[in-house]
Amino acid sequence: MLLLFGFLIVTDATAERLPTALDKNAVQFIFQRISETNYIPVGTCFTVTVPVFKKGLKRIFGHIKGLNFPYVVTAKHVLFDTNGKVRPELYWRIGKIGGGVTYTPLTPSPTNVMRILTHPDTSVDIAVITIDLSQSLEVARALNQKEHVIELKEGRISSTIIRDKKTVEKQPIREGDDLFFVGLFTPFYGATENVPICRFGRVSLVTDEKIPFADAQGGITPQDLYLVESGVFGGNSGSPAFVYRSKAHRNFHIVHPDALQDEVFLAGVVKGTFRDWSEIKVVNTRAATVSSESVGVAAIVPGYYLHEILFSDTEKEFRARLAASVFETKK
Repeated sequence: MLLLFGFLIVTDATAERLPTALDKNAVQFIFQRISETNYIPVGTCFTVTVPVFKKGLKRIFGHIKGLNFPYVVTAKHVLFDTNGKVRPELYWRIGKIGGGVTYTPLTPSPTNVMRILTHPDTSVDIAVITIDLSQSLEVARALNQKEHVIELKEGRISSTIIRDKKTVEKQPIREGDDLFFVGLFTPFYGATENVPICRFGRVSLVTDEKIPFADAQGGITPQDLYLVESGVFGGNSGSPAFVYRSKAHRNFHIVHPDALQDEVFLAGVVKGTFRDWSEIKVVNTRAATVSSESVGVAAIVPGYYLHEILFSDTEKEFRARLAASVFETKK
């Protein structure tokens, strides 16, 4: 069951360092089990929570303190194979308070009440894992019982830092913006806890045109992407990517110290890297081969697509039903 707690507080950020208040426990890893005791890393995921409100009440009165519905976000190609089927034996690797990790199955099954949400635009490489709608009452009760979550070492990213498309259009991401992402580094990911790596770069291309990129089926599909000057490793897919935005540049006429703090918001989800193919010269033979090399440009799926998934009419209605269930259990 997806039960998460904690906060992502993004203040006092600088372009040179990771924000000190960033809770890296909000970033976890996805593994595939290949034997009873052997798991291999395949990608990154991160947890997002959306506040739950009782339908029909004003926000200030309808908010249920401490009740935030959890979602696990990753790249769609991490979960689905080239045939569009969910990969078998996928597990969510979560750290435990006091040390150690535990593996929770991610693949939906009769005994696993998870479901996978995707965007109506099939080219959007984002997948969201959440609780099945039929389990709303049980989830509502469990989320209000702290003993169910104190064992897990988890953080969360608030949905308040995920912008919708209209907001992004008014305050667009621009070339030169500082960006970082936090994700899995397959050579070292931690033996007794999840240890994510942080990669830093700058946005290098923003365009209204769709950019051709390899899809999960091996073809080339035009997609909405941000391009970033940063290296990407296998396993970084699904990582949350954040943009620094200096308030001092936009509010230079305000001298209050709070106005000089940078803000950080979710730019999107790491998809992968662009590759180039170069010939390898072989001495004393006519044979020739090629090598795939990263060109140092990462592809990021815009975060407003995630916003559209989380705030679809279906999900908003579900969260309203969940809130109603909580109020019923409190009577």
